[in-house]
Amino acid sequence: ALAARRRAAESLPRSPAGVHGPRETVELRLASELAAAGRPDEALQLYAALAAQLPGATRVIVARSDVRWATGQREAAAADLEAAVKQAQGVPAHRRTEYVTTLRQQLIARYAELGRHRQVVDQYQELINRDPRRDLVDQAFTYARAHGGLDERLVDTPAGPRILDEV
Repeated sequence: ALAARRRAAESLPRSPAGVHGPRETVELRLASELAAAGRPDEALQLYAALAAQLPGATRVIVARSDVRWATGQREAAAADLEAAVKQAQGVPAHRRTEYVTTLRQQLIARYAELGRHRQVVDQYQELINRDPRRDLVDQAFTYARAHGGLDERLVDTPAGPRILDEV
């Protein structure tokens, strides 16, 4: 089945850079199936090619990070997400906020599992500075309390007064 899907992908023309066409759809599915079949190196190669073809495709970036994480390449998994956040200026403006939010939420989960509590708070701070939604504030506050107390950086966000009222 994997060989047939690979042949199917290769038979389709590659779309112009930045366009998610039929070939990219088949390749994305193939990469996922390769990872599930215990062939992470092949999956990572395909995800790398897709990331180059589709800059700003969070699904590709997160999937590649997930494969690295699952194979014990935890630092590389976090580094992929960090690099993608730094390249956010290359993402079209109408998609940039969702792109960065998705990646920062992934970084929060990765950093928490790595025990990088300061970096978790940094990511929450960045999210809250852009969107002081109640659920983000609650998550940040709960995390900070569970890992060493209220972090002053959270108090300095637009939601800071609300956080202080609840302490």
